[in-house]
Amino acid sequence: MLVGEDRLRFAEREVVFIYADRQMLARIVASTDAVAEIRLGRDDASFFTSGEGRDDQNGWIDATVQRLVPSENADGIAVCLLDTGVNRAHALLAPVFSADDLHSVNPAWGTDDDHGHGSEMSGLAFFGVLIATEK
Repeated sequence: MLVGEDRLRFAEREVVFIYADRQMLARIVASTDAVAEIRLGRDDASFFTSGEGRDDQNGWIDATVQRLVPSENADGIAVCLLDTGVNRAHALLAPVFSADDLHSVNPAWGTDDDHGHGSEMSGLAFFGVLIATEK
């Protein structure tokens, strides 16, 4: 059994992450009345956002692009995002936006994302949250 070092503390509860099989969980529950509930742990997005272990990021992007299926009613969808622009050169955003889709309040500003935030928000608006969820 592996027990995580981090704890999430509440007024009357403490959440602890453990990695154990069913038999070990049964022993823990049988030996103490301190277990309020047991839930399946979930992966978070830190694998993608931590900056570490992202040497294969382009592989993940390429695999996602290959699975994109164009919508028949793509022209019927519009999102207004007031932000720093969009990097249309990004492989995940290129199939989504044409140059005609991007506008700026002040044409002198251009539509390219010079801060990164607008591209990230555009990806979130289009794709949603890209982490595994329970089915």
